[in-house]
Amino acid sequence: LRTDPTDDVSKADFKPRASIADVYTQIENDLKQAATLLPVTVSGGSVFKASKGAAYALLARVYLYQRKWAEAEQAATDAITNKQSSTTLATAANYISSFATVPNRESMFELDYRPEQFTTVDGINNSMNSLTQKTSGGVFAVRATTELLNSFEPGDVRRTAFDQTLDNGVLVSYSLKFPAHKGNYFNNIPVIRLSEVYLIRAEARAQQNKTALAQADLTTLRTNRGLAAVPATTVGSDLLNLIFNERRVELNLEGHRFFDFKRRGLNISKPAGVPTLLYTDFRVLAPLPQAQVLLNTQIKQNPGY
Repeated sequence: LRTDPTDDVSKADFKPRASIADVYTQIENDLKQAATLLPVTVSGGSVFKASKGAAYALLARVYLYQRKWAEAEQAATDAITNKQSSTTLATAANYISSFATVPNRESMFELDYRPEQFTTVDGINNSMNSLTQKTSGGVFAVRATTELLNSFEPGDVRRTAFDQTLDNGVLVSYSLKFPAHKGNYFNNIPVIRLSEVYLIRAEARAQQNKTALAQADLTTLRTNRGLAAVPATTVGSDLLNLIFNERRVELNLEGHRFFDFKRRGLNISKPAGVPTLLYTDFRVLAPLPQAQVLLNTQIKQNPGY
């Protein structure tokens, strides 16, 4: 963990790995400082630049991963309070089109990619569009499992964000979230969306037994996805399980599911026919690059490798 730049060879040295606690502390401090320094409104409400609301949203995610429930709730509330005026929850009527809109109407913070940045094979090989759809050069490397598709409730507009086609004789369900709306295989990437902030606050509130407030947050999201409000009888572990599934269907293919299993200490389920990866399996943690371990003897390889 380096907090000072290595701007001269005399400052280059080898260091051991920082502890998890130290890394989290640094991230927290950076985001809290950013929240105090950044403006509420930036450049006409743009979400392509850092803002106070974006800093709070990312801070809420960090607190969620640390199971700091009260802090996560407050940061999520601060994020919603300080969001850009253009940031709103998509409705059932415009949920699909929001992913082809620049910026996504739900973005708290969004990476604005430019055509000149995808003029080489990177556009074909590395974009989510080419990984999820069989466009020219596409490979369907990221696709929906039967288990994911079955996790949607009837009437959920998010289920319509998938289509099907034959790929070499195999029926494939593929996502419409990354339609290359900016051309040349690429999309902007929402770093964090308002829907995730509501889900963070709902989980943080449920973990603090603030049941009615957690239900209200979840209902706000669900009614904008074509679903019914959360029944008042959905409490305790049932409410937490519903929030977990809402994260699955809302944030599908956006890179959260694996980490949701890990931060909750759960075994990582796989599609039918693939063994479950136990939470205690050393492979839950990826290996460090061997070149770095050889270069710096103070860095110890992760267990099992």
